Amino acid sequence: MCVVEPLLPSVNGLGCLPRVQGVAPMEAGLALPLEKTVLVVEDNDLNRQLLEVRLEMLGYGSLTTTTGIAGVDVARKELPDLILMDIQLPDISGIEAIRRLKADDRTKAIPIVAITAFALRSEKERILASGCDAYIAKPFRGEELDALIKRYTSQRSQ
Repeated sequence: MCVVEPLLPSVNGLGCLPRVQGVAPMEAGLALPLEKTVLVVEDNDLNRQLLEVRLEMLGYGSLTTTTGIAGVDVARKELPDLILMDIQLPDISGIEAIRRLKADDRTKAIPIVAITAFALRSEKERILASGCDAYIAKPFRGEELDALIKRYTSQRSQ
């Protein structure tokens, strides 16, 4: 039996999105359990909320942090299936957080997708060289992000 929580006002103001514990709204008719967890490391409130809602709609559980240090700590403790990492963070950069995660035996196999406003080719190469598995520039197309999330979470065993 699913527990229905109060309606959450939508991030885009176009209506309300029902929150059903353990069930993605788009899949509510199928009652699929949340099996994969994605860590979102993003300091911008709106971007973080958009990513959380998108993950929920796709059927993923999410953990969120607003700093690179907290992101590293949560990843080490929770071992998520995927990390979505902003690059410009208030304490350490996303690049430094990625380097720390990839240097740690506990977290080095977790795929990391960098999500950043840096769109120059040289910046993309620098970000990929830090050890992340993929890169997507803001503003991103939802379908492109969805494909990356599905690709990298399907590669991880539960």
